[in-house]
Amino acid sequence: MFQLKRYYVLFIIVIVPMVFIGCGDFLCSNSDDDSMSTTLRVELPCDAESIYDHDCVTYTENVEDEVIVSGEEGTVYNVTIRVRGVVEQKTYYDTPLVTREVYDEAPDFMWLDDGLKYSHDTWNIFSIEVTSPPAIYYLNNGSSGTLHCWKFDFEKTILADAGATITLYADSGGLDGDEIRIILNQDSEYGDPLIIPGIPPAPDAFDGQFVQMDIVSMTEATE
Repeated sequence: MFQLKRYYVLFIIVIVPMVFIGCGDFLCSNSDDDSMSTTLRVELPCDAESIYDHDCVTYTENVEDEVIVSGEEGTVYNVTIRVRGVVEQKTYYDTPLVTREVYDEAPDFMWLDDGLKYSHDTWNIFSIEVTSPPAIYYLNNGSSGTLHCWKFDFEKTILADAGATITLYADSGGLDGDEIRIILNQDSEYGDPLIIPGIPPAPDAFDGQFVQMDIVSMTEATE
């Protein structure tokens, strides 16, 4: 009897954590509260000075953060996300350039949701990818070659199936000569750094580029 009891206790200790770890923090409960929040974040920091005045050297080639959507199998969810960040722009394949006039009118001015666009230049990629239904959303659509960064703060609702993986991704674009370089966090060439209030490292500016995505709610999609 003693051995059976001991094995039972060990079973509980091992299995219960595996259930919670596999489920993650994204609405992983039976609660009816849809206000639960999960935060994903990717950073391309400035790690060294560059020989150019408008950029810096990063040692981060690419980075990602992800979460698995829990829920009933076969169910499609509306997932509301809030995305904030400081990024350089990139010209994605066959898309219009973003002007300051557009920026002044729309907080989501760099959002590109028609997916699977690409570019062969070395400017940064910031994206959100959903495995099911498959979709890619780009966060820094604009004009490669702009020598300053842009900041944004807006909400979007995207679709995700139960069991899907949502990935926030940043890619520095590869080598620029012998180094990986990114545009400095500045609001214009030789300008002031951009700060996103309410998230680290505010009130200081982040030394580099970053995107933070907060998953603020999830509701079952209706036809």
